[in-house]
Amino acid sequence: MQDISSILYAFGITSTVIRYERITAGHINDTYKIYSDDGIFILQKINSDVFREPQKVMHNIDYAQQLIKHGLQAEGKYGSRKFPEYLKAENRNYFLKNGFWRVYRYIESISLPPDCRSVRTFGSLLGEFHRYTESADISRLYMTIPDFHNIEKNILAVLSCDGVTVAQQSAFRSLLEFIICSEKLLSPPRLVHNDVKWANVLIDPQTLLPETLIDYDTVMAGYTAFDFGDAVRSACVTQYFETDIKMLESFSEGYFSEYNALDTEEAVFGIIAVSAELSARYLFDILSGTDYFANMSDSDKMKKYQNNLRFAQNAFKNRDEIADIISKAKASPDK
Repeated sequence: MQDISSILYAFGITSTVIRYERITAGHINDTYKIYSDDGIFILQKINSDVFREPQKVMHNIDYAQQLIKHGLQAEGKYGSRKFPEYLKAENRNYFLKNGFWRVYRYIESISLPPDCRSVRTFGSLLGEFHRYTESADISRLYMTIPDFHNIEKNILAVLSCDGVTVAQQSAFRSLLEFIICSEKLLSPPRLVHNDVKWANVLIDPQTLLPETLIDYDTVMAGYTAFDFGDAVRSACVTQYFETDIKMLESFSEGYFSEYNALDTEEAVFGIIAVSAELSARYLFDILSGTDYFANMSDSDKMKKYQNNLRFAQNAFKNRDEIADIISKAKASPDK
C-alpha cells in the first residue's frame, strides 16, 4: 500500500504509525486497521467502481451524523456513546490522494449471535437512529443508489429472467400481489439507514450488547418500514427461517421504546417486502449472471434466495400474529 502517513496526517493523525493490518471482512472497500500513538483507527479506500460518486455518499453520511451528534448532545449522551464518526480532512470527511479515503476511530467489538436481550438493544439503537434523524430535510440528500429498495422493480426483474421456474414465478407473484396492494401503507420518505442488519451492529465486549450501528454507505431517503423489516429479517429468525416471536417481541419493545411513529401494519409490510426483495435479488444474480453479490458462489446465493423466500412466506402466512406482537410492543407502558 502507498505511504499512509500523509493520508492520516491530512485527517489530523500526526503520530507515528506503529503498524497496520488489512481487514478482509468487507467485500467492497479496501479497509485497514491502523495502530498509532494516537490510538487505533479504521482507514478505508472507497471502491469508486461501486460508488461512482463517493462524495455524495459521504455528504449523506455527514448530514446523518450531524443529526445523530446533535441528538446525543441534547440528551447528554455525546462522549459516553460511541458511533463511527468520520474525521475531517480539509473540512471534509474524506481525502483525495490517489484514491478516495476516509477514517474513523476504531470501536472495539466482538461477534455474537443475537438473543432476546441483545436484540432488544438492537431495536432501541434503530429506534434512536430514526428519532435522531426524524427532522432531516431529505431534499439535502443525494440518491446514491437508484431504485434501492424499489421492491416491485426488483421482484419484477427476476420474474422476467430466462430460467425462472414456474414454482419460483408463483411464489414471487403471490408476494408481489400483496406488496403492490400494501405499498399505500408506507409513510412518506425520510432519512433512513437502508441496510439495517445484525452484521451492521458492533457488540460491546464488556456488556455483550449492541453498541452502535455502522455502515452508513446506503444512508439516503427511504422508508422506515424497510429499516425495521430488514432488522427483523436478519435478527429475529429461527433455524427454520420463520419469525422468532420472542425475538420479535424483544426487538419491537426496544425499537418502540425509542421511536413510536411507525405504524403496526406498515412494520409488518416492511418485514415481508424486504425479505421477498432480497430473495429475488439473490435469485436474479444467479439467473442473470449480474454478480451484484460478489465473492459469493451460486450455491451460497441459492441458499440465501431460498432462506429469505421461506422467511417472507412464513411472515406473510403469520402476519396477523406478527402484527399483534408489534401492536402490543407499541402500546407497552415501559416505553
